[in-house]
Amino acid sequence: MKLIVEPTLRIEGEVTPPPSKSHSVRALLLATLARGTSTLKNILEASDTRAAMDVCRKLGAKITCVKNATGGLDCTVESNGAPLQTDETEIFSANSGIATTFTIPILGLRKETKHSMILSCGEQMMQRPIDTILDAVTKLGLKIKSTNGHCPLKISGALIGSEIEIDGTNSQNVSALLLALPLAPNTSIINVKNLQERPYVEMTLRCLDEQHITYTHTHSGDIDQFTIPGNQIYKPFEKTTPGDFSSASYIIAAAVLLPGHVIIDTMDMADSQGDKRLITILQEMGAHIKIEGKTIVIDGGHPLAGQEIDCSDIPDMVPTLAVIATQAEGKTTLTNVGHARIKETDRLKSMATELKKMGANIEEHATSLVIYHSRLFCASLDGYNDHRTIMALAIASLLPTDGASKITTAEGMDKTFPNFTTTMNTLGTKMHTAQQSCPLGTSSPKHLILIGFKNAGKTTIGQDLAKRLGLPFRDLDEKIIAHHENISGKKQSCREIMNEYGETFFRDMERIVLGEVTASPDVSIIALGGGTPIVEENRPLLTPHHVIHISAPKSIVFERIMINGKPAFFPQGQDAFISFQELWNSREPIFEKLATMTIHNNGSIKESVESILRQLVIKTTI
Repeated sequence: MKLIVEPTLRIEGEVTPPPSKSHSVRALLLATLARGTSTLKNILEASDTRAAMDVCRKLGAKITCVKNATGGLDCTVESNGAPLQTDETEIFSANSGIATTFTIPILGLRKETKHSMILSCGEQMMQRPIDTILDAVTKLGLKIKSTNGHCPLKISGALIGSEIEIDGTNSQNVSALLLALPLAPNTSIINVKNLQERPYVEMTLRCLDEQHITYTHTHSGDIDQFTIPGNQIYKPFEKTTPGDFSSASYIIAAAVLLPGHVIIDTMDMADSQGDKRLITILQEMGAHIKIEGKTIVIDGGHPLAGQEIDCSDIPDMVPTLAVIATQAEGKTTLTNVGHARIKETDRLKSMATELKKMGANIEEHATSLVIYHSRLFCASLDGYNDHRTIMALAIASLLPTDGASKITTAEGMDKTFPNFTTTMNTLGTKMHTAQQSCPLGTSSPKHLILIGFKNAGKTTIGQDLAKRLGLPFRDLDEKIIAHHENISGKKQSCREIMNEYGETFFRDMERIVLGEVTASPDVSIIALGGGTPIVEENRPLLTPHHVIHISAPKSIVFERIMINGKPAFFPQGQDAFISFQELWNSREPIFEKLATMTIHNNGSIKESVESILRQLVIKTTI
């Protein structure tokens, strides 16, 4: 999707930001590790927390939630606690960095740690390095097979505890260990070098304090040492999640930069969230901000003065501060923030590149940004599928007076602030999303998915169609084979995987890979295996997209299938053609029902592709 943002002269009103993601995920995981029933109020409803809930459920927790009046979730978490009892063999953490990282050491707290667990993640998360946490947990007792330090992971072994040294550039690695190690059998000592994002670690320590967990923390030079006795337990608890300062930063920025009067509720300045420091920074720059209890009151449009700001503890504020800095007099420097390059995207690069498109005078350095007062103009911008880049650019897009700006990959906002546009429009902005343009036309769904019986010609047609449209082609069977090789070390065909491990194993893996492929922000042509749409749980992943049924003469399809012998998905002990005919008669109606068009492949790939192109609705770009 594209986010389209029109210029705004003034904003007014009172709004409530979403609950804190950092608090929400920590609470869900702690409740899963505690034996009993925990009550969690105002949990964030967004893709990162949904990923964390999925992980917790796979680890044995029963989670029930209802939406509250402010849009958060009030949840009950029932769990048998650690050691975690689960029969699951694979967990999917989507594109959530926090859910993925925190889950890794927790998998060493299962009852049956001799059995391997596969931890898979989304395509974006697969690009992020996790070698630091992998090295740490390996020294603490886990056995891990990874893809060159990236997901997916094959994890076995128990988290035992020991003394380790770990780099502190990414605080999630430190917090993940702090949450898990109290439940290990041995005392652990974590020596953290060059700890960044310190407030997030302090948030985790506060969680331990609330649970009366014993630990010691010393800080000397560039080393933080944490000593954590083992064999401790977590107890069920009740907790209410405060508002998220990271998400609120976009509202705060807009309220400071534009004339008007804005009230922001549920913001607790006594909370451990480090991004609350934005308030102090803006006050020092000249913003008119008052704190009244848990309410922030802003009178906007006043002059701001540039500053040098050390962002080592607040890297998530870099996109917001970069936008604010374009409107501050003089020069603003955001320093000590090289770790902003290893988030969902390289945020130093994304903000420097996109703000330059708007006319900003900005310099990108290895660990800093230098921004000068600039007049901004409307532009077509790339959101990099990064929630923080997208929303920061949306605030920048309010400032030009020469027209609307358009930001790609708007769906990325769902990661932490799904109702961002609604909240901002309550204050008087004009933002809306529209289907992102692509060679299939702006009204077309994101992907073009080919379904049909095995050997009907989906792959060949898909490859040719991809060339004609200039889009990438993805064959789901090839993705499944690669995924299985990553976790097993064996390269096997789909038929061989199904023969050795059974259809249930294969379909579970197929669903995970299908989720990863369809979640990709890159518009593509995807060819599915014949059985993929038959599994009811897979169908919701297909329906948002443009589904094309490729059909071919029954006799030709049967001949192609039997070239390599009777396939595994035919019932054993039955005549092959009878098996084929029964499957054909059961599957073809499902294909027809799911499809937005059917193409009859009579042997000419060119004619089939031309037929698809004629039926696609081509519209101009937004």
